[in-house]
Amino acid sequence: MTCYYPSGAIADGLMPCNTTAGAVSSCCRVGDVCLTNGFCFSAGQNSLIRRGCTDRTFNSTLCPQGCLTGEGSNVDVVMTPCGDYTYFCCGQDNASRACCTLGNGTVLVAAGTAILPTATVTNTNAIAGTASITSCLSTSTSSASASNNSCETTNSTVPIEAGLGAALGIAIITAAGFAILWRQNAKRVRDLSRPPRPGGLMDQ
Repeated sequence: MTCYYPSGAIADGLMPCNTTAGAVSSCCRVGDVCLTNGFCFSAGQNSLIRRGCTDRTFNSTLCPQGCLTGEGSNVDVVMTPCGDYTYFCCGQDNASRACCTLGNGTVLVAAGTAILPTATVTNTNAIAGTASITSCLSTSTSSASASNNSCETTNSTVPIEAGLGAALGIAIITAAGFAILWRQNAKRVRDLSRPPRPGGLMDQ
């Protein structure tokens, strides 16, 4: 699937977080953690970033909703948090810091958690329906552009529920739990596939 920026330009270097055929998906870079609100979390930059989407119009709610216009409409936009990670401004320059100080044009970002159990984008999308995970601590291969002096306000009404840094820990813990459950289920399948002992009893 092709990823696009809000301007409609093709977003080279971005990869869909969801590879299910026909599904709309947000797009992130290798090493990012994909979030359910459509944004990406970069561990290397320790930042929330508006990147791309497979919906060229960005009308789908699965696309990131914020920092869609202005100079940043055809690049990645690093978000500046204003206080408690509820409101953000577009970019990380003097204009965005002034945006936070004045409260003009802040973006209210919907609550977002890591898309689990495979939240981290890697080069190979090996698992149908999601982006394959190798390490939540891998480094992004490309830096995000951080300029968008034109801020905007969205209609989202739910603030982020926790600090963005928690997304990495959640992804690691949940991925580990998923692996344990997978091994347990595989053992049950093997046990059930064994022929029963005489008398109808199975191996324990």
